[in-house]
Amino acid sequence: MSKFLVTMQYNEKHLLPIFLKHYEKYFDKKDIYIIDHGSTMEFDYSEYNHIRLPREKSFCEQDRLEFIQNLTKGLLNYYDYGVYADCDELICLDFFKGDFDSPVYYVAAFDVFKKNDRLYGIFDSISCKPLIFNKPLEWQIGFHGCQYAPEPVVHIPMAHIRFYEDHTEERINARMDLHENMDQIEKALGKNYHWSNKIYYNRYKNVLDNFDKQRVEKFTYAPSNPIIKPINNDAYHTLEGDLENVIFDITDYFVDLV
Repeated sequence: MSKFLVTMQYNEKHLLPIFLKHYEKYFDKKDIYIIDHGSTMEFDYSEYNHIRLPREKSFCEQDRLEFIQNLTKGLLNYYDYGVYADCDELICLDFFKGDFDSPVYYVAAFDVFKKNDRLYGIFDSISCKPLIFNKPLEWQIGFHGCQYAPEPVVHIPMAHIRFYEDHTEERINARMDLHENMDQIEKALGKNYHWSNKIYYNRYKNVLDNFDKQRVEKFTYAPSNPIIKPINNDAYHTLEGDLENVIFDITDYFVDLV
């Protein structure tokens, strides 16, 4: 069964190597499509498919969205299914064999951190995105939802590594500076808000600083008994029962990150 991966990046000198190492376990390099949005750093794309875009215009989320939608729609004419992921989104595809019960699968997202040679995840409801698909998608801004409602269960784990490395604050500041020149209409609508990551980072830091007080459970891939379910059609998800504030040990699914 043929499959492709698409990502878009700008100067992701820390995360892109981690991203590629992870996904090369699942995809041939020739089936990985890297969209470079005008990086000023040098990257070696010689073994991958890549498209370089200019960066003279103000950054626009809608333009980015439409470009990726059109690209993935075209690629589906030649592949059985595809995956779209940002450079900080690592999906565990160990158990996914390309069988689709619906046109798209939403992932179970965790902001991750290392401690005592283990990888832990903080459940991130809004990042449970529709990223695995075999039909063209009409994503919402930020890829947080699409025309298809979430399937009844969500169980494919994704490590969100935006805060994973020591360079986190450097990356947050760079993203904030970068999007000062964002499209003014989108900025007025608040579409640049999520680029700062400050609120999410403060929550993340609080968990790390108080780790010894946290309840920890081992995450288990169990499609027949999932712990994460959608609560509406806008890709917001919730944990079952009393698991809302639990920290999950997800080491077994992302051993390369430990």
